Amino acid sequence: MESILAKLPDTDQGLLREFIQKQQKSLALQQELIKQINQEMDLNRTVLNAAGDGIVAVDKNHIILDYNPAFAEMFGYSGAELKGRDLNILVPEEVQDKHPEFVKAFGEQSQTFVPGVQRDRLINGVHKTKGAIRISIAISHGLRRGEKIFTGIVRD
Repeated sequence: MESILAKLPDTDQGLLREFIQKQQKSLALQQELIKQINQEMDLNRTVLNAAGDGIVAVDKNHIILDYNPAFAEMFGYSGAELKGRDLNILVPEEVQDKHPEFVKAFGEQSQTFVPGVQRDRLINGVHKTKGAIRISIAISHGLRRGEKIFTGIVRD
């Protein structure tokens, strides 16, 4: 790089050196921010995976976005089997048609959590073996990238 700079007039060399230094500082800052984000993501994943209760996140279209191992195990699944699937695979047939309406209605509430309505509600779920399981669920909602998502904390 020095040989390239030597060919430039002194004023241009100074400007170019200053520009390069600013770019290097900017790159170092970006790398530090990426490192911090990765550390936060690692912490969040560790907490999620360590939770004894099942935790699931679902989008407004009823698609499972993420969940922890306790949630998967509760329903008889492992690994990433549930990610990207419709939540209805875990909902009893008799309420599958109405369940998206329940999700939509809950999402239209202004509060993200209504004590006594969403907390520890006992419902039936469907195990991977197609057997019924009784679960307690607390549901809340929030925004992710401007889109509403729903979080369930589940106990069996």
